[in-house]
Amino acid sequence: MDLSTAEQILIEQRVTNEAKSIGVAYLLWLFFGGLGAHRFYIGRIGSGLAILALMVVGVLLSPSPV
Repeated sequence: MDLSTAEQILIEQRVTNEAKSIGVAYLLWLFFGGLGAHRFYIGRIGSGLAILALMVVGVLLSPSPV
């Protein structure tokens, strides 16, 4: 299956447009890293859920201020 040059260019443009931005990932990590937002953004749902679960457990088990 041979693609024409125009078809190859369209495919490359689409792949480039759909690529995740590393800058956005770093901003999500900076502001919402404890919730795993950066992991969800880049498509690593499993580790994002693990980070989120650990944060929830940590908050629930932390001592309440007196």
